[in-house]
Amino acid sequence: MLAFVPAYVYSSVFQSLGIRKKGFELPKVIGEYKLAAQLSKKNYPFQVGLYENGKEQIIAKIWTGSKNSIHYSSLLHETSVLKILSRATSKKVKNKVSFPRHIKTLVRRNRLILLCTYQKGVKVSSLPLSMQLESYRRSRAFLKEVTNALTYEEMQKIGVRGFRFYILSAPLITSLAMLRRPLMTPSLVLSLLRFYSGALQLKRQALVLVHGDLHADNIIQNGNKISIIDCEQMRISYKELEDVTTLASTRNHKGFENVLWTNADQMKEKRRARFSSLMIHANTFNLIGNMKKKNVTKYKKMLHKKI
Repeated sequence: MLAFVPAYVYSSVFQSLGIRKKGFELPKVIGEYKLAAQLSKKNYPFQVGLYENGKEQIIAKIWTGSKNSIHYSSLLHETSVLKILSRATSKKVKNKVSFPRHIKTLVRRNRLILLCTYQKGVKVSSLPLSMQLESYRRSRAFLKEVTNALTYEEMQKIGVRGFRFYILSAPLITSLAMLRRPLMTPSLVLSLLRFYSGALQLKRQALVLVHGDLHADNIIQNGNKISIIDCEQMRISYKELEDVTTLASTRNHKGFENVLWTNADQMKEKRRARFSSLMIHANTFNLIGNMKKKNVTKYKKMLHKKI
C-alpha cells in the first residue's frame, strides 16, 4: 500500500541531483507503424509520438531510463489501467466519453513503450470556459459510471486508496516534505493536525474511479464526443480527490479554478472536511518532489487554504 514512498523518494533525490536520463529521439519505426509527428509536451517525463501505418493512427508513449523510476512505474500502471478500462467500457458503459484503447506494451532493456489508439479532436483547454466546465462535468460522471462496471479484482489492480491509506501515509509524507523543505516544518506539522481533524470523515465513504490529473489538457473533444487521456495517475479513491488533484495542476484556466473553489466552499460540512483533508495530503505529497519555484508557491498556498 505504501510502496510509492521509496519509489518517489528515489526519483526525487536523483532528479534533484541532476542525474536523469538524457533526451532521445523517438523511434522512426515501431513495428508496422512509422513516426508521423512528435507530440511530447515541455517538461513532460515521457516522449509521445503519433504513428501511422496507412490504415490507422496510434499514439506511442515512451519512458527511457531506469526501471526504478517513478515514471517507469506510472507508465506501467497506465498500461494495466487501459487494459482494464477497455474491457469495462466495451459493453457495460454507454456514453459519449471514452479512454484510449490499449493496443500493445513493449518492454525493452531501458525503454517502456505504450501503444494506444489516437484520440482525434482538440484539447478542451482551447475552448471557452463554459465548454471546459461541461467537459469536466461529463468526464466526472463517466468515471463514476465506469466504477460500477469494474470488478473487485480490477479495482485492486488499479489501486485502492481509502481510509487506511491516507491515515497511515500522512505522517510519512509529512516527514519527507519536512526533510525536503525544512523551513516549512512548522506549517507542515500544523497541516498534519488539520488533516487528522477532518480525516475521520473519510471513513466508510464510497470510493470511485479517480483520474488524478483531469485538467483541461487531458480532455479531448471531437464534436459531442470527449476522450480522457493520460491515465497514469488513475486510482480508486474518494470523489473529492478529483477536484483536489485538478486544482493542483498548473494548466488550469483561472476562471475554471475559481468555479472549483466556489463549489468547494459550498460543500456541506462533512464533505468539506473530506475535501480539506485530501487537499492537505495531496499537496504535502507534492512538496516532496523537485519542481519549479512557481509550483512550490502554488502547493504552499493550497496547503494553507482553509475551506
